[in-house]
Amino acid sequence: MGITMRAMRSAAVLVVLVCFTNWTMAATVQVVRLQGSVTAQVGSGPEQTLKAGDTLRQGTTITTGQSSNVVLRFDDGQVVALKSLSRFTIESYRYDAKDPSAGQMILSLLSGGMRAITGLVANSNRSAFALKTPVATIGIRGTDFLAALSQGLYNQVKVGSISVTTSKGAEVFGATQYAFTASPAVLPSSVAPSALPAGIFTELEAIALAGAAGGASVGAGMGLSPGAALGIGGLIVIGIGAGLSATSDNDEVTPTTHH
Repeated sequence: MGITMRAMRSAAVLVVLVCFTNWTMAATVQVVRLQGSVTAQVGSGPEQTLKAGDTLRQGTTITTGQSSNVVLRFDDGQVVALKSLSRFTIESYRYDAKDPSAGQMILSLLSGGMRAITGLVANSNRSAFALKTPVATIGIRGTDFLAALSQGLYNQVKVGSISVTTSKGAEVFGATQYAFTASPAVLPSSVAPSALPAGIFTELEAIALAGAAGGASVGAGMGLSPGAALGIGGLIVIGIGAGLSATSDNDEVTPTTHH
């Protein structure tokens, strides 16, 4: 009986330690500001109307309505802004302030477009981050860039570089370059600014990110100041590294509201 009780106590301690580790690694995303109609939904649950100050967890899908946008700040300092008529899912997000490289961030842009600045998770471990959509995979290396969908994927690189990968292979684009990916079945290619659809990035660039960074950790290691813009948009897959799978813990995904 004594051995059994000791084993039970050891097992209980192990469970507590595992739960504590998972709890400390789980991270949140705060709604910094929004305009118009923005909702959140966990899985197939009911949609909830968001307001500034609300906190989201992994498993949450955010949707912006007509003439609406939202700015999100992740615990590791990443900032994401969604333009109107966008749909975006936080599939998996874990962050440990003591070891950012042990974190994970898997995001999905289902429609519309977004701007973002990578935080400590992506900047300390590129293989820990992925932004997914159906057309291409983009790896970012401490990068400030924009992307949007208009009968394909358009990218603009402002700082750093990106690798854009489809089933046909990968291409790398650096600062001041523009790229276009027509579909998952073709190689991305460099394009001139004159080849961009009129106003393709206008709404993304107009969303104010000033004050959303919340600290010098945003853009750390990539020469960005808090409030700088990183843009992503369209039906694409954006990832850092390879072989990532979208895993999430359903017991950590309920949006909570600040009152």
